[in-house]
Amino acid sequence: MQPGENVFSIARKHNVPIRTLLETNRLGPPYRLAPGQTLVLPTPSRHIVTRGETVYAISRRYRIDIHSLVQLNRIPPPFRISVGQVLDLPGTRNAFAAATPQPRPAEPAGPAGAQTAQTQTTETQTTQAQTTQAQTTQAQTTQAQTTQAQASTATATSRTVPVPAAKPRPSAQPTPQAAAKPQMARVQPPKPSRRPAAGVPKPPPRSSSKFRWPLSGKILSSFGSKGSGVHNDGINIEAAAGTIVRAAENGVVAYSGNELRGFGRLLLVKHADGWVTAYAHLSEVLVARGETVKRGQAIAKVGRSGNVSKPQLHFEIRQGTRAVDPRKLLGPQQASRSD
Repeated sequence: MQPGENVFSIARKHNVPIRTLLETNRLGPPYRLAPGQTLVLPTPSRHIVTRGETVYAISRRYRIDIHSLVQLNRIPPPFRISVGQVLDLPGTRNAFAAATPQPRPAEPAGPAGAQTAQTQTTETQTTQAQTTQAQTTQAQTTQAQTTQAQASTATATSRTVPVPAAKPRPSAQPTPQAAAKPQMARVQPPKPSRRPAAGVPKPPPRSSSKFRWPLSGKILSSFGSKGSGVHNDGINIEAAAGTIVRAAENGVVAYSGNELRGFGRLLLVKHADGWVTAYAHLSEVLVARGETVKRGQAIAKVGRSGNVSKPQLHFEIRQGTRAVDPRKLLGPQQASRSD
C-alpha cells in the first residue's frame, strides 16, 4: 500500500472485484489500510492479449509458469500470440504480489510502446475518476446510514417501553444493514470488528551493499533467456537435499508457501530499499511469515519440489518486481562457505 491508496483504488488499479480483494485478504469494515501494508492480489482466470505483449511478458505479469501457460492454451512453438486473443491462466495466487507492489510491465519502445503508454494514461485518468466517485458514494452512504441509525435510536429511546436485557452471544460480523438498524432501544449499534493488518513488519536496514550467497554450489542454470520464450529470472544452484539455505541479507519473511506453480515450496524475504530475495524448490522452511531474519541465518533446506529433477535452489534478487542478475549483486561465493 502506498500513501493515499485504499481498497477501491487498488481494486480498480489491478482490475479485480472489490469483494474478491476483501475476501482474499480477510478485510472487515471499515476497510482501513495503512501505508506499507501488503495485500494479496487474486489472479484473474483469463487475459486478453494487447498490442506488443508476448507469452513471456504475460507469464511474468501474472507470475505463472510459462510452460503451464502455453500447454493450457495449446500454443505451439515459436509461441506467437495475436492481439485480442483470450488466454486461460493457470489458477494460482500471486505470491510475488504479496511481497512487492505490482506496476505494469515495461512496454516495447517505438510506436507500439507510445500507443500503449497513451492508452495507460487514459486508463489511469479513468481509474482516478472512478475511485473518486466510489469514495464519494461510500461517504454519502455511510452518512445516510448514520443519520438513519441516530433517528431510529432517538425514536426508540423516546418510548418508555422497558426492554429486557439481552445476554451477549457470539455472532458473525454484522452486515451493513444490521449495523444501520439497531435491534433494541438504549443499545448502541454494534461496532464492526477490525481484523489485524495483513502486512508484514518493516524490514531492518541492510548490513552490506552486496548480498551473500544463500549456499555454495555449482550453477546449473544462469540468469537470462533460455530460448523458445523461456527466461530464468534467477540462478539455480546445485546442492544436496537438506543443505541449509541462509538469508542473503537482513529482512522480513513476506511469503512462505507452494502456490506459485513450478517453484515448489517457495520463500520470499523482503529487504530494505525495496529489495526482495526468493528461494525456491525447498524441502523445508525454517521461518514463518512476518519473522525478522538476519544475514546468514538458516531459513530453509534444499529440496526438489516443483518442476526440477534433482535437488537444487532457485535463487532470485528483485528490485520491486524487476528481476536482477544475482551474480551482479552477490559477493564472492567462497565467502559464503566460511560463514
